[in-house]
Order: sequence, then structure tokens, then C-alpha cells
Amino acid sequence: MKWFRLCLLLLLNALTAWAAPADSGSAMPKATVLGPAQDVRLIEDFTADRKALWPARGGENIAYRIDTGYHIPGVAATLMRIGLNRKSASDGEPSHNWFQVARKGLPADAIPTEADGLRLMLGSHTEAQWWVSVGLVTEGGASFSYVIDHPFPAGRMIEYNIPFEEFRSHAQARLSREQAAAVREISFTLSAGGPAFYLDKITAYRRERYGCWLDFSTSHPATNLFQRTDPVTLVFTIGGALPDNARGFRYEVSDYFGRIVSRGRVPFSGSARYRLRATPKIHGYYEARAFLTDAQGKDIEKRSCIRTEGTVPEGIGTFSVLPATLRENRALFQRMGQNAFFGLHGDFLGLADHIGLAWRFDYSAWRFLEPSQPDPEAGMPDWVKEAMARPPQPPYRLHIQPFLFNLKSSLPEWAKSGSEKAPAFKDWADATALLRRHVTLEKRLYPHMRPRIYGGGWEINLNMPPYISQPPEHTPQDVAELYRRVRETVKAEDPGGIVIGPCPSTLNIEWFERAFRAGVLEYLDGIETHGYNDGVVTPEENDLPGKIRRLNALIRRYKGKTLPIYITERGERGILGAGSLHREQARKMARAAIILKGEGIRAFLPFYGIDYDREGYGFAFNPDVDAPSGPWATKRISPKPMANAVAACAKLLEGAAPKTRIKTLGPDVWAYVFTRKGQTVTAAWTTGRKRKVLLPVGSARAAEVVNIMGHTSRAVPRSGRLALVIDDTPVYVVIREKGP
Repeated sequence: MKWFRLCLLLLLNALTAWAAPADSGSAMPKATVLGPAQDVRLIEDFTADRKALWPARGGENIAYRIDTGYHIPGVAATLMRIGLNRKSASDGEPSHNWFQVARKGLPADAIPTEADGLRLMLGSHTEAQWWVSVGLVTEGGASFSYVIDHPFPAGRMIEYNIPFEEFRSHAQARLSREQAAAVREISFTLSAGGPAFYLDKITAYRRERYGCWLDFSTSHPATNLFQRTDPVTLVFTIGGALPDNARGFRYEVSDYFGRIVSRGRVPFSGSARYRLRATPKIHGYYEARAFLTDAQGKDIEKRSCIRTEGTVPEGIGTFSVLPATLRENRALFQRMGQNAFFGLHGDFLGLADHIGLAWRFDYSAWRFLEPSQPDPEAGMPDWVKEAMARPPQPPYRLHIQPFLFNLKSSLPEWAKSGSEKAPAFKDWADATALLRRHVTLEKRLYPHMRPRIYGGGWEINLNMPPYISQPPEHTPQDVAELYRRVRETVKAEDPGGIVIGPCPSTLNIEWFERAFRAGVLEYLDGIETHGYNDGVVTPEENDLPGKIRRLNALIRRYKGKTLPIYITERGERGILGAGSLHREQARKMARAAIILKGEGIRAFLPFYGIDYDREGYGFAFNPDVDAPSGPWATKRISPKPMANAVAACAKLLEGAAPKTRIKTLGPDVWAYVFTRKGQTVTAAWTTGRKRKVLLPVGSARAAEVVNIMGHTSRAVPRSGRLALVIDDTPVYVVIREKGP
């Protein structure tokens, strides 16, 4: 779908008259922090009488119907429902498949001068990928836009708080506050992503400036991660100037489930920093909040005064106590060896060891390693010499070495081809020289690995129709040739090494078959793929089991035998619009891991260690996501619930063998059964409403029920079944041969 959205962006240029560069607005005063967004003006609420104010138009292949005053019980009282339908499913021409609704003639005071941005509430009738361009036109005719482009969940309104400076002109000038006050037109231009799109309220918001805050940290300030056996100390540091009436602060710590597990009051004593012992009674994910108090102990403000940094949600600080110790995790890695299933794509500050993830997957683009062409007469480049000087990695650590040979953006200028066709570089000799250097390093750093594992391309389906969103364009034959070259070099330098590929972004079976027909399997010892959803937001809606079964059948058909499948990347968004979805992110990642393990995937490396942008894919929040040095240079992170959810999943399922999937509990109930060392572990959840199910447990007389955080309770089956209440959060049932 990316090619279609790119074409729509070009089409939008023709639909809108763009402006000259604009001022970026006044800078925020120093020594202040921003409070939560608060509405200051309602611009539109889409009641039934507002339809005439929003005329619509669309491409010739789009049939549409507009309703205002539309009511969705429990979701929204009044909204605009935009029903869209493509007249011809075979017509993929972008200029035929767009839709726009616009309101002109906004009152002069529609957006007040004190506002900081626009708040939108948008939604989709079904899980679907939507491309939405929000357009603004000022009284003087200057045009600005902001693009929203991601899959939407079904029947749920998503809040977007868009600062004015995020709206850009065609020349990339930012919308100033003064220009925003002169806006007289708002428009929404859409792709036809699904049967219906919803527009709820449009408001202008303001964020108050505050001159005092508390910075949050812990006794492990780099990561806020703790082993199960570690004591926990919270650290609060005063920032800015205290209000005259502030005499102290109160704090509270809540767990993943929102239960307050500790609280206290701290009087100010003249110190700038306050350290509080706060070791939880049990491992898990925790959030801290703090509130300034007056002489009577009353809150001065309703908001938590903890300063928000980077991707950390407003007003909180986070820390995690993991269910296993580093020593326990490393011992498990050692026992499992390359039979381990769990890994991490993008390890930072020791995250993988803490969570319990054996496989590692990291890389540096060629352009960073060799910005200047190496002199072959000078021996190994400096970056190789420096890496070779390091000691080998610990024997429990596993690694997959990827390559980005299909990405022109990853290449140094001196190596780039001038062609729009594959390969991306001018000379295969340069690429294979780099590959040999990496193989030499892998042999040095991972001598314990048998075999060592090498990739080749990177989401290479995006170099091909219908996407071609990353140059240069490749054919299936180009994909096969890339892996032929990689295999030839790897086998010459590391005869025991294996090559995995062809690494598309999704489990698109039709794409795999085109690549297999071109002969790529001849050069592969295993399958590498990323496992992203196709235009939906959950692993279940994406039908991971069905796609994996079809992929295995396709491999057997073209290879004559099965091959191990490595899913080296699959991420879940932690931020959607203005909302932090970090709990939902944890649930979806745990469910995806269970499905992949249950369907026989060889190894899974979820993406990503940290938040590297505002979509929030990381296992950890990144306070330095906007730092000038870049998000990857961060030296401090803070955990999300996903760290604990995957840690609990790995502790239960690493080393377990998939046994069966139970399909008799209901059409929207998922349950996988695993066996490990005299234990049976069943993971269950539902994508529907919360309900009670009767889980078959055979003759077991006792069971352990383990929640998403790894907390255990005992349960007693009756008549061979265990009554279990499930929702979209996975729950695990452990049956031991001799009872718990």
C-alpha cells in the first residue's frame, strides 16, 4: 500500500495551493515544562445539522456517503461517518481513488491566539490502513498539511494532539501560532482504506507552562531495570523554581494493573534530591507519580509534576523488576544454545539479558562503517581492527548478522550505483569485500556458534512492485542473484555458516512464491522474514497461523523439504496518535510470541529495544528520543510493560515444545499447549469479549495460573476442566506431572 499512499501525497499537491515559507513561532521560555493538552475552543462536533458545512468530493472510482450526527454507543455521541466504496476493485489508479471533505469559511475566532495545536478524534469502522492528510488554509491562502498514515483499530476513536508547528507547507515551513489563528479552512483527504472512516471532535488545545517539576530516576538510573533480588530506590530531583506554597510532595506507585502498591509523603528539607526505598513485594512493571503539596498536605495541582521526557507518558516515571535474575537467564541461554527461540532485534544497555532473550540482531549501515572507500593495500579498515581487538562475546550469546545490500540509502556515496535497477551498488566486488570483513568479525566474536548465521537483503519486497518504496527496483531474479552472491562469499570464508533469507517485511505468500520460482531457495539454508501485519493491528487478524502453514507448504513444494523459519523483526506500536498504548503493546507482543512459538517458528526477535521515534516500538521508553545526537545514542532508558510481559512469556516457554492448538473453546478464543520437563503450559486469551472458559486439563488435580506479569496463583480443576476467565491478555496455565 505504500506506493498508493505516495501517489496520493503527490495528488494532494494538486488539490491544495501551497504557501511560501512561514515563521516557526515563538520559542518556549527556559526553565519551564509543558503540562497536559487542555481544550480551549470547540471547532467542530459534527452534529446532525453540520453536514452542509462539509461538502465532499472524490476520485472517479470512489462512491461515498456522508452522515453527521452519527452515534456509536459507548464510542461517540456525534460524529461524521464517511462511507467509502471503490466502484471497481481492479482500478488501482491513485487519481481515481481519493476522497476529500472540507469546511471553508471558518469564523475569525475559530482558533484562538493562545492555542498550541489541534486535537482530532479519528476512527475506522474496521481494522484498516488509512492515509489521511489534514489540510489547513489561512485567510491569506497559505496552505499547510499534516499526514497520518497507519493501521487503525476497529470501532475505536484515536486522539491526535497535533502542535501547529507539525503542520508544514510544501516548502516545509512550519505553521506559526499567528498563522493558525488566521486559518479559515480545514480539510481531510483520505485513501479508501476501508468501508467507513469517522471524524469526531475538532478542538484547539493549549498546554500550560509550569516553572517547577520533579525529575524521576531510580538507583539503576541508566535503565530503571532491576533483577528480582535487587532493592529498589526511587530518586526525585527538584527542577525549576518551587512555588511559594510548596512544602513537599506525595508520591504513589502503581502496578501494571493500575493498583496502587505504595504511597508516601515527603516534606521538603532544603535538599534538591530525595531518595526513597520502594522495593515492591513482587516482580512486575511499575509507574510512579508525584504531586506537589502545601502546608496542609493538599495537592497544589491535579497533575503529576514528574517531568515528561522523550516518549515517556506525561506525568509518570517507570521501573521494572524482572522475574528472573541475570545469572538465571544466562544459565538458561547456555543450556539452550542455538535451540533458543526468544531474541531481541536491537539490544540496548543490556535489555536482552535482563528480559531473558538469547538471540541478538544488530547492524551498522555500510555508509557509517566506510564513508570513504577503503584502500585494499592498507589491510583491514580501522573499524574492523577495532572490533577484532575486542574479546569474543560470552558463550551464551547468540547473533544473526544481517546485511542491507538492497537498500541504496544504506550505502556510502562512493559505492552507490547510478542506476535505478538492482544491484544498489556499482560493483559486487565492493559488496563482497564488506561481506568478507563481516564474516571475519563473526568468526572472531562468536567462535562458540555452530553454525553462524548470515542474512542478505532487508525487507526486499519493498524494492519491488507494487511498493517500490525503497530504491533500487528489484526483480525476483535479482533477489536470487543477491543471495547467490552472499552464499558464495559466506561459504568461502565460513564453510559451516548458513545463509537465511529472502527477508520480506510481511508473510506475503504470493511474494514468497515469486521469489521461490526465481530460484532463491537454492541459496538458502533457512527462511528469514519479518512478520508485520498487513493493514491490520493484531496478530490474530493478520492470520499468522494460516500464513505460516502456507509458507511451510510452499517451502516443501519448491525445496522438497522443510527449512527453519527465523522471524527477525516484528514490532507493535506503543504510541497511536496522542495515546500511549504501552499496555496494549505488551499484550499484543506476548500473543504474537505465543502464536509464533506454537506454530513452530525457529526463532523470534521482536522489534525493538528502544523507542527510536514517536511511534513507540521499543521495549523501553527513550527520554532522549529527540536528542541532537540521535535516539540510538541514548544512555538512559525506562521500561515499558512489554519488557515484563515478554520476560514472563520467555520464562515459561523458552525450551518448551509446541504440542497443539486448542480450537474447541470458541471461535475467538486462542489457546496453545506446550510441554517442557514434566510440565504442560497452556497459553489462552480471547480477541472477543471477556468470558469464562473451561480449559481441558486431563486428570490434573491442581494447576498454577500465571498472569502476563508472571505472577502465579493456584487453581483446582473440576471434572478434568479448569474454569478460567480470559480477555485479550494472555494467561498461562501450568500443569505439573506430580502437581504444583
